[in-house]
Amino acid sequence: MAKARTRDRSRYRSAIARSLPDYVDVVQGLQDDWSDLEAEQTQQDGGDTHIWFRGNANKSWELTPWIFRTNNHIGIADEEELYAEFIRRGCSLAPSLTSGLDSYFVMQHHGVPTRLLDWTDSALVALYFALKDCETDAAVWAINPLWLNGHTVNRYALVDPRSPEAAAFRVEALRARLEGAEEGGAPLLSIAMRPPWISVRMFAQRSMFTLHGSENIPIETYPFVRMDSPLRRIVIPLKHREDVMVGLRACGITETAIFPDLDGLAKELVTEYGGLGGKDRSTSC
Repeated sequence: MAKARTRDRSRYRSAIARSLPDYVDVVQGLQDDWSDLEAEQTQQDGGDTHIWFRGNANKSWELTPWIFRTNNHIGIADEEELYAEFIRRGCSLAPSLTSGLDSYFVMQHHGVPTRLLDWTDSALVALYFALKDCETDAAVWAINPLWLNGHTVNRYALVDPRSPEAAAFRVEALRARLEGAEEGGAPLLSIAMRPPWISVRMFAQRSMFTLHGSENIPIETYPFVRMDSPLRRIVIPLKHREDVMVGLRACGITETAIFPDLDGLAKELVTEYGGLGGKDRSTSC
């Protein structure tokens, strides 16, 4: 995972949740606080505010994709070849695998480093991922994805993977930037996209993604982020982890709810019969 950088943390707000009710209260407060902003931009009043969540096992981890993280030996310059090889070798295993962002989502889903950052529109799913393996204070990030796109691609809506706005972020489109042909231009930041749910796990986890450009620029450092922006970090102190996890299980947020397969069932049984001490190295948002 990425190392924490020394940054000015005053550009976004943080909250602390010491219990599951605390956490739910914070999330409900975000719905209330951000609804007017979304209604003003979309000219649509009523309905739930769009909020995406991402669980980080360390409160200091940045909002940056895996391919940029400092302990990863696969870099952005390897991405085009890596993607081509994934398609070439994977087509025999999954005949429907063809070039395009849908296959890029598949690559991320199966653990290949990409410029995708996992999110979910379920606050409890994100809380589970933040706490399940944490060894320090954890955090759940919350963001309004429409606000993000309004600033990065000037469109206050979610971006379709096949849209013109997404074209500049595709693997094959980044070579000119990597080779320096577009030096001096504004960096590509990220776009929020609602992907096709290509697996039962993605469906269960309510997967969403931000797709980032060729430079390692964490979302919380974007120049338009302000204290009143719809971007919030919710910190869960380590000493409250076990109580919150018990509450999540009581609400039905278990391994089989997040991983609805035999692997998930096995881990759920280990938790039920062996407590919370076992380590699970599965990764997602």
